[in-house]
Amino acid sequence: GSIAGDISWRFSEIARVFESRKEMTYDDFVKYYGEDTYIEIRGQVVDALSNKGLCLIQLGKQEQDADKKQARYSEGIALVQQAIDDTLDSLQRDGISLHWLIKKEDNSSKRQSIQHTLLKQNSVLGRQQYNLARARVLSESLDAGVDQLQKEYGGEGSKK
Repeated sequence: GSIAGDISWRFSEIARVFESRKEMTYDDFVKYYGEDTYIEIRGQVVDALSNKGLCLIQLGKQEQDADKKQARYSEGIALVQQAIDDTLDSLQRDGISLHWLIKKEDNSSKRQSIQHTLLKQNSVLGRQQYNLARARVLSESLDAGVDQLQKEYGGEGSKK
């Protein structure tokens, strides 16, 4: 589909999730996220995906056959991209409810606890985006890797 269509689908999906989860309470938050184990485990799952992708790319570097090399690179980058997509899905699903809960929560320590969870989720995403840049550089797509880093860390000055 088109980029515009994809963006509009994502926003409609976010709106649907928001409607279904906006009544979340702090008790729901504690029950759902437990002792921070939820984010820890999700982070480990996506780290494992992207690590596998990076290992496949390293194996590809040792391939003599150009087609096999390219296949390893493509598979490796796809796995790192999957780690990013999974993390984005999690952020979109949970992030809106958490932002809403932060706004309605009066207790500052509870608010800080929710903000801490959001920061941890964003840190998982940042790690996967960095891994994608590494994967592109390792697979000899230096320009794509640098573009990815600029996109993630370069702010307004970055080019598409």
